[in-house]
Amino acid sequence: MKPTVFTPVFCMCAMSASEISASFCVVLNTQRFLSSIGSTTAVVPTGASIGVPVSAMKGSMADQAKAANEVSPIASLTKLMTAMVTLDSGRPLDELLAVDMEDFDFLKGSRSRLHLGTQLPRREMLRLALMSSENRAASALARHHPGGTDAFVAAMNAKARALGLARTRFDDPTGLSPRNVSTATDLAAMVRAAAQYRLIREYSTTPSA
Repeated sequence: MKPTVFTPVFCMCAMSASEISASFCVVLNTQRFLSSIGSTTAVVPTGASIGVPVSAMKGSMADQAKAANEVSPIASLTKLMTAMVTLDSGRPLDELLAVDMEDFDFLKGSRSRLHLGTQLPRREMLRLALMSSENRAASALARHHPGGTDAFVAAMNAKARALGLARTRFDDPTGLSPRNVSTATDLAAMVRAAAQYRLIREYSTTPSA
């Protein structure tokens, strides 16, 4: 049986029907989800939704609490942390970033509209990563970080620790790696943190092109 995968609704367009079916998740309004785990005062992007395990919404309160702390791969929700680290870096949003072979997905072979050599401002790469779940855009953001992708992923994990996300770990900036894991409880905290960034609110709640 495949592991449960958390999926944000704004990234659902990048998943195939079979991937959605295999994830065994339900998509709920964020405020309803946060309320279910006792967080009713969170500031979240307008209309944003996240997927949580079906098991988290069934059974006794004790069962729900346990399910809310189960560690599972988080797929494209990873890009919320990618966006926060990108903005925290303070790098110029108008700086041109180029797509390189290193940004290609050789793990799952996901498609992309960004061809080899495509150059776009960091701001646009961020927008595509959030609005269209563009893996090459997310990878390019990380690769152009001071110190490269390894330093970027280290910054992602440092940010997770700073936010108190005790059961969250990142292995890559795109969400393609199954070693990007979190819990429903940690994800709620990550969504709240991401919602404090104006550009993330703007880019993650606007319909993708």
